[in-house]
Amino acid sequence: MPRRQAHGDDDDDDEDDDFDDQQLIEEGALSKRVSKKTPKLEDMEHYLRLRKVEPLDRAMQTLGVRCWASGVRGGQTDHRQAMEPLALVRQRWSLRPLLDWTPKDVFYYMQEHNLPQHPLFEQGYSTVGDWHSSGPDDGTSSGRATRFGGLKQECGIHLPGVMGEGI
Repeated sequence: MPRRQAHGDDDDDDEDDDFDDQQLIEEGALSKRVSKKTPKLEDMEHYLRLRKVEPLDRAMQTLGVRCWASGVRGGQTDHRQAMEPLALVRQRWSLRPLLDWTPKDVFYYMQEHNLPQHPLFEQGYSTVGDWHSSGPDDGTSSGRATRFGGLKQECGIHLPGVMGEGI
């Protein structure tokens, strides 16, 4: 793998930034960088591309997946509001059967089918992602605004552009 300088802190006294992506992942350095109280957007995007977008894309390619179902809902982010229930993206179909569901729809479905809430719900979380990209609603921010240190609302899997043409 060609070596490239990782996106990191500007401080010279901080960790050595001359690591390749695999080394960053194996040593957990990238996870530590994005879990800091004030992560940088470029570190976050780099991490999400390496840990979410690229692995999912590789797995789907390896397995020959031609269609996948996603539980995204239109009311979650501005980007998701513009999505279609079925779309061809990156040469595979993305099926989004819950796209028009509201929080009430989810609540009643869970109640009707006797499904439990996520355990973190009782601790104030209204949305859950990776351990370092989620936080409880704190009175100043709630919902998707608590994700990714408040820097962004999407991990990149569902986004077009820099993170790849999202699914």
